[in-house]
Amino acid sequence: GLGIVSQRPRSVDLNVLSQMGSFAIMKIIQEDDQRQIASATEATSRELISQLTSLNVGDAVLVGQWTNLPSLVHVDEVKEKIMGSDQSAVDAWANAEKMNEIAVESTQGLIQKDLLLD
Repeated sequence: GLGIVSQRPRSVDLNVLSQMGSFAIMKIIQEDDQRQIASATEATSRELISQLTSLNVGDAVLVGQWTNLPSLVHVDEVKEKIMGSDQSAVDAWANAEKMNEIAVESTQGLIQKDLLLD
C-alpha cells in the first residue's frame, strides 16, 4: 500500500484522496481542509468533521477500511527518536574518538608489558 501524509489536505488532488481506502485524520482547523476530507470519504459525518478542531496532540480519527466505525485513537510520542534535526557528523566523530580513547585507557591496565615482544 501507499501512505500519503499532508498537513494541507486541500492541496492533495481529490482524485488521489478518493482512491484511498483508509484515513488517519488528526487535528484540522482550516475549513477548506475539513471540506476536502469530508468530500474524500463517505465515513465522516458533518459532526465528526466539526470535532477535528478539538483533537489533542497525538489524537487521530481512523476511518475507512481500517475500522467498521470511525475510531478515536491516541498515538504516543516516540521519545527516543531524534526528529526534525540533522545529525552532526562532527559531534558523532568526536564522540567516537572519545570512546576510543576511553577504551584504550581502560585496557592499558590489562596488558602485561613483560609479555609483549619487541
